[in-house]
Amino acid sequence: MTVYILKERVNFGFFPLIFSVKDYIVVNKKRLVKKNLFLLALVMLFLTSSLEAFQITTTIEDFERPTLFSALGDGVTLGDVGATGGGASLFTIITETPPTQVPAAVANNRVLSLSMMVPLNGFSVYVQIFTNAAVDKWVSKDWSEEEGISFWVYGNNTGGNLFFDILDNRNPGSTGDDAERFTVEFSDDFAGWKFFEFPWEDFARKDIGNGAPDDGLGLTEMYGFAFGADGSVMINSSTFFIDDINTYRTEVIAEPLPVMGRFPRIFLMLLLVVLGSVVMMKKGFTSTSS
Repeated sequence: MTVYILKERVNFGFFPLIFSVKDYIVVNKKRLVKKNLFLLALVMLFLTSSLEAFQITTTIEDFERPTLFSALGDGVTLGDVGATGGGASLFTIITETPPTQVPAAVANNRVLSLSMMVPLNGFSVYVQIFTNAAVDKWVSKDWSEEEGISFWVYGNNTGGNLFFDILDNRNPGSTGDDAERFTVEFSDDFAGWKFFEFPWEDFARKDIGNGAPDDGLGLTEMYGFAFGADGSVMINSSTFFIDDINTYRTEVIAEPLPVMGRFPRIFLMLLLVVLGSVVMMKKGFTSTSS
């Protein structure tokens, strides 16, 4: 599912526009980049009445399904996978009854529950490996046009270290889990639901000793994601929840000005061009005489 959320609107008035539109012309995926282009500002004055920046989110996983699933295929367990180490434990289930619901969630919203205990130097992690309907092949997704990833987490204020991984490309001809991991870490220093949004630039490579490629975050072949906790700080028996894992990007849409509304602006454009020409001529004359 793809959702458009209006993040910013730049309205172009009449005279105020002359000073503001020139600052909001070029779009660079993440923001409206400022450019001092006066003539281009005049063109935008004629063509549009506003620019609207939308954040577009695409659902990666919302857990709106009855159960978790996994199956052995293509040399590894695909689908929903749990892993632990160093004496840690993990139990995962999809539930409709977390302590409180995600803010603004619909009735009977489902979330992933992760009950875990993580001793020092241990780890506990839920991994989702993207797969086909038959659950027998790896499937990749292209996130190269996205800017980052967002999700909701229900914390327990344990002070523990949580992490979210994304699984990048694999070695050619691979039949195992050698996907390159990139991770972002955050502290469980909150209680209840908290929204997180991380741009790709926040992710750092994680070496888990699986022989993964080491060629940087490509984003064109993404094979899954993971959420868990490591044992840098001990976490006693606690239950975390996660939901609404989405990628996001920003797009800007220019609203056209109605035809009848363009005539006053055409007049203004001509007036400004004439005034600009006069000013330039005066500057040229002054320069020559000096």
